[in-house]
Amino acid sequence: EIEVNLIGVVAVTQAFLPLIRHGNGRIVNIGSMSGFIALPFIGPYAATKFALRAINDSLRLELRPWGISVSIVEIGDVDTKIWDKSLAFIEKVAKELPQRGWELYGPVLKIRERFQPHGMAPADVVRVVRDAITSKNPKARYIVGRDAKLLNAIRRLPISIRDRIIASQLPKYGPESK
Repeated sequence: EIEVNLIGVVAVTQAFLPLIRHGNGRIVNIGSMSGFIALPFIGPYAATKFALRAINDSLRLELRPWGISVSIVEIGDVDTKIWDKSLAFIEKVAKELPQRGWELYGPVLKIRERFQPHGMAPADVVRVVRDAITSKNPKARYIVGRDAKLLNAIRRLPISIRDRIIASQLPKYGPESK
């Protein structure tokens, strides 16, 4: 994930930066709601998206003298095939999990029984990306999707309240489930 979600973005940006400078271009990166709030069980993915957000902020300031805008489109869930991959991964983990793992995390893995692909239409994201690319005054951040906007609001709450809200949406597991 680090290679694709972070290192690859930096490498492509570095490779194309001379052309972007020459053509008065701009940079638009695709982030995620996981870049501003880390949910349980996806820490490594969230870390790459937090880091992408930091890279974006740094680049925006570094490239400001050249008038190069740098934006990030932070999206929520999108209705794509990623949900099939996610379900396949959950199934694989469930099959390989030892008994102790089931004792600790079984209720969480049972989420696959209620798993329903969801998310906004990809066209909703495309519209926002197009705006970020063509706007006369592009924003530094675009937050797309009801779930992303909700998590963006929740992240501003005190941590104890934020954690309670997020935990209330998870299956009960561990000592709490007894």
